[in-house]
Amino acid sequence: MLRVFGDGIDRLWDVYILEGDPILLAMAINIMKMHEKSIRKLQIENFMDFVQTTLANNFGYSDDETMFSLREVLSRLKSDGLHIPPPPKPEDLPEVPTKALGPILARPISSIREEQEEIKSRRSHAACEWPEFDSAFDEMYEFYYEYYVNRGVDSDSEAATDLATLS
Repeated sequence: MLRVFGDGIDRLWDVYILEGDPILLAMAINIMKMHEKSIRKLQIENFMDFVQTTLANNFGYSDDETMFSLREVLSRLKSDGLHIPPPPKPEDLPEVPTKALGPILARPISSIREEQEEIKSRRSHAACEWPEFDSAFDEMYEFYYEYYVNRGVDSDSEAATDLATLS
């Protein structure tokens, strides 16, 4: 909505500060009211394009006309009592949280930090306990690195392994 009414955004912002949230609904209705004829001619697929590009480039009305129409729409909404949502019914229960915000907040931060340190130390011990894995990984890395550097030529047999020499 703010992109649509680009030049008059300062005036709309002032009215928003004065009236509050109801002005957003009123401006949306105002845009629909002012461009009703054009909107009725559109297919549903073209509506968003019309609002986002056509109206953003050329709103079609002066700022004064738009603000006057906005005043009419807002006064109509107020007279009908539709400018704010209705209050909750007495039988509606207020929304209250049923559980704590999360498991992290259920205990002190010091215990969380201790647990993090324990996990970090487990990881470092796990890496030290598997030297066989490390050596196998290093051998595989060296093999693929040499294969890549030599562009598919096996350094031991000097035989080309790429598809061009196999055919």
